[in-house]
Amino acid sequence: MSDIRERFEFTYESGATGSYLVINADKNEKILNYQVEMLANNQHNNILPIDIRQNNDKFNLYYNVTSKLTLAQYLSRNKLKRSEFLGVFSDIVRAILNTKDYLLYDSSFILDEEFMYINPHTVEIALVYIPLKFDTDINAALKDFAMKFIMYSSNIDEEENDN
Repeated sequence: MSDIRERFEFTYESGATGSYLVINADKNEKILNYQVEMLANNQHNNILPIDIRQNNDKFNLYYNVTSKLTLAQYLSRNKLKRSEFLGVFSDIVRAILNTKDYLLYDSSFILDEEFMYINPHTVEIALVYIPLKFDTDINAALKDFAMKFIMYSSNIDEEENDN
């Protein structure tokens, strides 16, 4: 994730139509347009909708995060029941596994709680997908995320769990 934070600039914009996470990428980045079209034409509940706009020497990737919280914000405010914890992790894994159905790369997801979004009413997760080819070992990245998520981030309601 540190490589992605150094490589791109992350900002937020709000307007009349909603709130957006904006990732600014240099013009020399090789945006995979077929992946953008695949995401635009095939709505997936666990991947944030994306819109690309070119501005001079940069590409701006807009992700609609209206009515969503980052997973980190949600976890700092709420305790998760066992079923919610399993649902959150299941949504993340499902998004990664379904990439082959959409001709996407599983290594192009940002596996960081600051860039995973949750609908606080349905507790459904949506991930940020950057339509670029990354040289990331998704298995190692998912393992690291799972360890941090279980050990440090998730605030699990102990009364609801069965160990």
